Amino acid sequence: MASRHGQAQPELADVLQTFEHLSKELTDHADDEESRVFPAIQKLMSGEAVHTTDLQPMVLELEVEHA
Repeated sequence: MASRHGQAQPELADVLQTFEHLSKELTDHADDEESRVFPAIQKLMSGEAVHTTDLQPMVLELEVEHA
């Protein structure tokens, strides 16, 4: 939209920039949870040994980010 209608509506460039920034931030956040946090929680739930010193900071971070 910004490339097609940007001359008539220059604010679309700001909307696009904001969208791209938020999209990257959310994708990075989800990737981190999928690769690091959720596997540790799954191990814990399945009864595998998980060092709470590793898991506790991750859970605290989730609580802060999702509050």
